[in-house]
Amino acid sequence: MAMSSPVKLMRMALGLYYRLRTDAEIDWILQDNLQFLEDYFRGTSTTVEARQQALIITLATEQAGITLAELINKGCQPDNIYTLLVQQQLEIDLHQASLAQTPELVKVFACAHQTRIENELPTQIRIENSEKFLVPRVGEQLLWNGSQLEIINPGPTQTALLTGEGKVIQIPNQELLNLVKTGAIQPNPSSKTNANKMEQLLNSASEQDCAEANRRYQIIAPYLSGKSQGKNQKVSARTIRRWLARWNEAEQLYGSGYVGLLPRINRKGNRSPKLPTLTYQLMAKYIANDYETYKQKSKRAVYGALVNACEQQKTTVPSYKTFLKFCNSRCQYEQTKKRQGSRAAYEYEPFYWELEFTTPRHGNRPWAICHLDHTQLDIELVSSKTQAVLGRPWATFLSDAYSRRILALYLTFDPPSYRSCMMVIRDCVRRHGRLPQCLVVDGGKEFSSIYFERLLAMYECTSKTRPGGKPRFGSVCERLFGTANTMLIHNLAGNTHNT
Repeated sequence: MAMSSPVKLMRMALGLYYRLRTDAEIDWILQDNLQFLEDYFRGTSTTVEARQQALIITLATEQAGITLAELINKGCQPDNIYTLLVQQQLEIDLHQASLAQTPELVKVFACAHQTRIENELPTQIRIENSEKFLVPRVGEQLLWNGSQLEIINPGPTQTALLTGEGKVIQIPNQELLNLVKTGAIQPNPSSKTNANKMEQLLNSASEQDCAEANRRYQIIAPYLSGKSQGKNQKVSARTIRRWLARWNEAEQLYGSGYVGLLPRINRKGNRSPKLPTLTYQLMAKYIANDYETYKQKSKRAVYGALVNACEQQKTTVPSYKTFLKFCNSRCQYEQTKKRQGSRAAYEYEPFYWELEFTTPRHGNRPWAICHLDHTQLDIELVSSKTQAVLGRPWATFLSDAYSRRILALYLTFDPPSYRSCMMVIRDCVRRHGRLPQCLVVDGGKEFSSIYFERLLAMYECTSKTRPGGKPRFGSVCERLFGTANTMLIHNLAGNTHNT
């Protein structure tokens, strides 16, 4: 009999278990909304003015599902709305839309209004015994007993479906929900595949391709509407017939004939590999094991070893130009990191062009992330009474990462210490009456002092340290220091710009 592992025995004795999870299970919208409302959950004792409370509750009751943006435009104070939300006098779907980013999509209800769920078609219906969802929107293709249906109008109480014969069927939303959950109605998998293919074709089309497709559409538009004006002088009839055939084919496959008008120049020619597979494998092996190492061999030396290996394996030897092209096509960040280390590769680290929920960002609202740092100003100060040189002062900035606004400022002749940090936090509270939700600092000793950490812990302000050797993490504050010096300090008497 095999012996149980200590972990298994402990789990059986204590009743413990584990479950493997991934970030795909995280509801990023819910997390963002809870972080946004965190300050209001802490201040649950806050009261809302009676007139404002009556106005908000009345609007949410009379116009069930009014958006957050509409409430704000009608004179309701945002802080009062959020306070009533955490006090459970108003209700929203925290999973649906972001309070900070898309208030025009956030629907607000009064808690007494309970009939909204039964009267609205769910935006996502989970299919029975599956991880898939059905999104009831216009154009969604369904399968019911082998027949293809299309959603043409998802109404509040009934949904209109179009059959393959062109007939319109009205079905109650509750009945549609039951049919989907039992598996009688399922989404058409081919429609999703075609929709993805259409999206790929549109995304891969260049600006010149779209311009050519637009020109072709202008030519065949009269033929599509049945109002052709005789023979076209610039385009032959055969070409027009070919474009019309591609339009009809794309309309059947993807639901959009425009895709068929896109030119197919990028698919011309023989694009298959010219070298044997073994040659490509040897190139990848020698680049990974011989070139991308800390020995930092030259490309010419690695190519020489590759030539010998190809001759021994009796396979085609690639040209040096092909070898260079293959080598340079690999990820420059990973290549530099393996040859010269992470510091040298930092400048090639991928840049985030789009900000998604999972993208490292500078916050999506004011006060979410703030940066705290010090700099010595480029100016020598002189006492107005004794004319003694006082030296260069230090400035401590607390700046908001989202709006780039300076929230607090502290000037002193003392070098950075925990006193500078405490004073700038005190100035922030004096000006705005609150603290940041997350504070980003560098690895200085003053930011790890007992008093500073105790202050942040008491008021539940999260502190994050910038990684060393990665200056772009502090670009919010560092750029502010540079601007302050060049635009202000360098224009004052006594500046040290020349030195």
